[in-house]
Amino acid sequence: MRKPLFFAVISVTILLLASIGADSWRLVRLDRQLVALPSQLSSEGWHLAWQERRVVWRPWGSRIVFTRPLLTGPQNRLWAGLQISIATSPFRPLSLSLDAEGTQIFRLGDRLTLTTGALKGRFSTSTRTTTLSSGTVTVTGLPIEGVEALSLQRFTARLIPGSQNGQDSPAWAVALRAETVLPQFTQGPSDPVRVTPDASMPDTMRASSDNRLRTLLALLPPPRNLHLIVTALKGDDHESGAQSTHDMGNGRYLIQAASFELGPLSCMARGNLSHDGEGTLWAHLSGLQGFVRYGIAHAPESLRADPAYAGVFKALDEQTARIPDQLDLPFPVGRDDILLQNHIFAILTGHSR
Repeated sequence: MRKPLFFAVISVTILLLASIGADSWRLVRLDRQLVALPSQLSSEGWHLAWQERRVVWRPWGSRIVFTRPLLTGPQNRLWAGLQISIATSPFRPLSLSLDAEGTQIFRLGDRLTLTTGALKGRFSTSTRTTTLSSGTVTVTGLPIEGVEALSLQRFTARLIPGSQNGQDSPAWAVALRAETVLPQFTQGPSDPVRVTPDASMPDTMRASSDNRLRTLLALLPPPRNLHLIVTALKGDDHESGAQSTHDMGNGRYLIQAASFELGPLSCMARGNLSHDGEGTLWAHLSGLQGFVRYGIAHAPESLRADPAYAGVFKALDEQTARIPDQLDLPFPVGRDDILLQNHIFAILTGHSR
């Protein structure tokens, strides 16, 4: 009885030591690859640096810790963090775990910026896909009039690398999910198109209309169950005319799915955008009647009594049943702004007449 138990213990010990040894070798190889990564990226126009790098050895899983990493690249792209660690585990040999501490800043161009706190993730070495999660991600620089920032709560993202063959092949794809989206509206007068005022109106009247518009937007419930799938297609380098194989997608962006719920309203959109942000999204809206009733019920009396909106609220209140409960329509997207407000406003008021 003792001999079988003894050999079982010896076998398990040998297996554990072999797993720990293999894990240590994986970490050594990973460390060499990461040290060589800055020189590889520099040939493609990227610059990677860090303040300190250290290796922490543990029998149950070792890790490489980078302090204040900084990655900069073409088209004003940037990633900056306080600390990130990449860990191996003898129990999960086909993946690496990622753990970022402190504030992380991702700048995806001249305007769009993502800011997160603690960020956790896992990289699959077999499929080369990365899964990330964070409690909150703040997005600023959005091309949406009147919205200064979006706070994505309980955020997850899956990053999928693209293929290497030819123009219009996928450069990358990303699938995003957020349980709740909390918008932060602009506090001052904005320059884009407005719903009510005419271009010849005095500045004081325009500012008053901006305030009314922000009040209307603030009445809406926070969007929930956001789901977004975007695929970036490779294009041509616009300066040299040569095909770009290392960019992040200078061709088109396919919006394969974009859905969310806004109180009683649900929206699902698809479409494509050019590299400079122009294009059209086709959306299917359902629950419009309940959404209009929600807006009417939650509008304060001061807004309903406002001469600029009194007629609109009265018409919507009297003829809500004539508004279609489902609607398919295009959303034009400009280089600087998604032109949503005038578009939806005109459609709803047109159906209410």
